[in-house]
Amino acid sequence: MIRAGYDDWLSITTNTTRFEVKFLRKAVRFDSDFLKAADLACQLFVKRYHQRPLYLALSGGIDSEFVAETMWRNQIPFTPIIMKIQDFNEVESWYAEYWCQKKKIQPLKVQVTIDQYVRALIKYSKSLIKLGNLCQVPILYLYEYVSNLNGVCIYSAGDINLDHKSGKFYCNSLDFISDILGLEHPTAFFMYTPELALSYISNFDPVLSEQENKLNFYKVNPRPKIDYLQQLYDHPAVKRVTNNIFHTVPYTFQTETFWYGNQIEIMSQLYDKSI
Repeated sequence: MIRAGYDDWLSITTNTTRFEVKFLRKAVRFDSDFLKAADLACQLFVKRYHQRPLYLALSGGIDSEFVAETMWRNQIPFTPIIMKIQDFNEVESWYAEYWCQKKKIQPLKVQVTIDQYVRALIKYSKSLIKLGNLCQVPILYLYEYVSNLNGVCIYSAGDINLDHKSGKFYCNSLDFISDILGLEHPTAFFMYTPELALSYISNFDPVLSEQENKLNFYKVNPRPKIDYLQQLYDHPAVKRVTNNIFHTVPYTFQTETFWYGNQIEIMSQLYDKSI
């Protein structure tokens, strides 16, 4: 069992047959204002990691932009780190660079060629197989990069997901990469505290899709959602490595999924007085 989150408020069980997340502590309050809940979680985050420089993996997606906005709003010193994999994620990284330009913040840009990506894919192979997904090279690369700077890297995946058809929430083992692999970087932001997780869940409108919901309560501007990884893993050099070393292609690997339940069920797990 792995402890994760602020003050070890949740646990993760993962092995070859089972992946499960358990709440070890309930929220002490219910903040319907999601921005307020995020501010409080961010302040706790800085309290814990204030002795080391903070880096935020800024992808250009709405999740990482929301975390960047939260840190900027709270006047927390941090460096956005933008990974550019040749020209594959050029569109997404443009949004990340544009945010930095608007806020007059100098990002750290990490340029990665295909050859460097292939070497990293080979280097992280054991970890990637353990995670059950070969596409997580970018975050592992940034974790190592930031560790070499003696910093802490915030991975801001949207780590509570909504399946619109069933109305149920779930997470993937990939949302807890650092914890599962025993790395020094914190659990993904949106489950850092039970109060933030509760506020996140409560703000979902079950009629809307996940992206529509996030745009509403993140209060960030919409942008296209681009799966550049598909094109990247179709590149001959990358495909050759995945075929030769792993004897498969990335998308045949099945990420482990854990289902929390519907909105009412998960809120009742997080708060005694949930409605």
